[in-house]
Amino acid sequence: MKQGVVGGTVLGILSALAVAGPTSPARREVIGKVFDETTGQAMSGVQVSNGQVIVRTDSAGMYRIDADPDRHRFITACIPAGYRPAKGYFHRVENIKGRADFPLRPWPPAAGKVIRVAAVADGQVTRGDGSGRGLDETIEEFNAMAPALAFATHLGDVIDGPPSSYANFLALSEKHKMPFYPIMGNHDPQYEDYVGPAMYSFNAGPYHFVTFFGVDERVRAWLVKDITANADRKLVVLYHYPAGYNPRSSYSPSRRAGLVNFKPVAWLCGHDHINYTYPFLTTLDIRTGSFNQRRKRDATPKGYRIVTLDESGVRDCAFYPTGIGPLAHLAWPRDGAVVAPGRLTVRAGGLKSGAFALAARCRFVPVGGEPGPWTKMTPHGAFRWRAGLEVSRPGSYHVELAMDFGLPVKGSPRQTVTARADFTVAAEAGSKATSTGAPRPPLRLAWSVPLGGMDYGSRPTPTGKMLLVGTSRDDLNDFGGVTALDIRTGRRLWRREVGDVKFDILSDGQRAYFISSRNRLYALELATGRPCWQALGFKGQRNTPLLRLTGGALWAGTRQPVRIDPATGQVDKNAEPPSPTPAEAKVHKAVRVIRVRPSRAHGIGYVAGEDDMVVGTVARGSGRDMVGVEVAAGKVLWHRRFGRLRLTLPARAGQVAFVGTDRGEVLALDVRSGKTLWKTQLGLPVYAPPAVAGNAVFFVDMAGTVYAFVGR
Repeated sequence: MKQGVVGGTVLGILSALAVAGPTSPARREVIGKVFDETTGQAMSGVQVSNGQVIVRTDSAGMYRIDADPDRHRFITACIPAGYRPAKGYFHRVENIKGRADFPLRPWPPAAGKVIRVAAVADGQVTRGDGSGRGLDETIEEFNAMAPALAFATHLGDVIDGPPSSYANFLALSEKHKMPFYPIMGNHDPQYEDYVGPAMYSFNAGPYHFVTFFGVDERVRAWLVKDITANADRKLVVLYHYPAGYNPRSSYSPSRRAGLVNFKPVAWLCGHDHINYTYPFLTTLDIRTGSFNQRRKRDATPKGYRIVTLDESGVRDCAFYPTGIGPLAHLAWPRDGAVVAPGRLTVRAGGLKSGAFALAARCRFVPVGGEPGPWTKMTPHGAFRWRAGLEVSRPGSYHVELAMDFGLPVKGSPRQTVTARADFTVAAEAGSKATSTGAPRPPLRLAWSVPLGGMDYGSRPTPTGKMLLVGTSRDDLNDFGGVTALDIRTGRRLWRREVGDVKFDILSDGQRAYFISSRNRLYALELATGRPCWQALGFKGQRNTPLLRLTGGALWAGTRQPVRIDPATGQVDKNAEPPSPTPAEAKVHKAVRVIRVRPSRAHGIGYVAGEDDMVVGTVARGSGRDMVGVEVAAGKVLWHRRFGRLRLTLPARAGQVAFVGTDRGEVLALDVRSGKTLWKTQLGLPVYAPPAVAGNAVFFVDMAGTVYAFVGR
């Protein structure tokens, strides 16, 4: 049979797809030893299983177990905490021709009371892509963090294609420098032939980790034996499917597998192609978005989770985009801000893929005076820091920020990144966004407000005197829902928690409408945020307008939109779809001009103006371009390449287009030439499209901080 991934090591990559000769005769008993390869010391009490029976090694590290190839495909060892497999965590029964030993090596990151797990999901590696859709870059970042990681895992759907695609996945798996434990997903045909067992367990820190695929009586029986045998440890489940959707449903995987009563601390999963964290029954359901960006259900960029577990449970489970940083920025105060005397809350953010933000500090420096003392900042959710400082005298100041990146390991080197902003202390503090004029560059910051949730693509929506912003609950302390802000000052008016909002919000002046990534269409009362109604069965899609208001009706969907009564939520699937608006017609013509189909390009989107110009963001390969199209003439006036930067969809105010990037920059471009008129650095990546209202343009960074810039 084929060889496969063995604890981060690939045996026989070149022969992984070749069928070996006849299988060996049936063996009634397998004998082996579990030992520390570095010292030769035998390891007693280690759990070994054939997928049916569980035994433990004796004082000499030896075990004996039945192994019938007709019933048992694998012999697996439950790797003890503080160790990693030297040659593998399983043996194929049909290939055993003598003893089946399990040599181990110490792995200190899996021994402590606090452990960190790196997880990707739905990589869906294909036969023709040796990089695994960029998975190789993520593995490099894992390796940079290896001294701090207990292990890495791929939460199923490791390939997308025929079994020959496993060759690329196996080659990528070999690159991990830490223990690597993959799991099976529904896109993985013949997984056990090419990779390894779908059902096994291992230990790290004070936790017992278990994985399986599919549920039947055999699986349930083994899970009870395995978990009961490790009852002195807290349980974490690694499973491709989420723990469940409806707590009352008997079809929830956590119920079907009989795991509800075992109260898993966490359930790490993929499958849904969304990034989301929420309690479900007796566990914490931690979903990781898809690495396959062709699937548009979630706005989450390519990346991975770092789940930190301590003795009390999940400490955090932050999502890290791949290939970002180091970035450190001041969210408030920023250049040009005017603040009142007194206690000022300094807010900052920082991110570096492949490292941790370990510490941050800030201080005030009066212009022409002596610097104040450094003040330690405290973390406040993923990538966010804050500190309170006193500033009593009016005048000009600047605030200095220093942020340390590295690994939480003794002796690990640190990289310090600094930032600075100039501001003024005056009795008349603050700037306001107004409802008149236009945001003409250069711009200055009017206000910024942290919302406490993540934003990977939900465009802020101005409506009257409000700004509506959607955020997602991707970490334990995140807020997932809709927040209404005063558009002039940023003051919070109301907020409504609904779980997650990752797509654009639409408003008709009375209600706000949006689709969550859990397939729910919501309507909220605009004045208060009170829920009006909700409907199931509406899928979101990244960078695609899914909701329209035409002729007093709400329309949902793209190819076959359905009519919805805005007041009641009643759905009419037989109504005739509305004709394209003039702006939509311009966009359709622009698409034909540059010969790019929106359904074929990730990150594509256009915005039309009152004139004949359409500005668009286009994805070509790994690069991002912007184009300006003159529709009537049928020609591209300009085409600007941004390399590997990921751009948001644009917003437009007259002859100026605004766009954000995944490097934390926001830019204003001339509509007719594409030239940069103004730019500034926010710090954290910006994935949500900006919005324009009156003289203000609004941006939201990845960590859910809203910025209002106004024309000077």
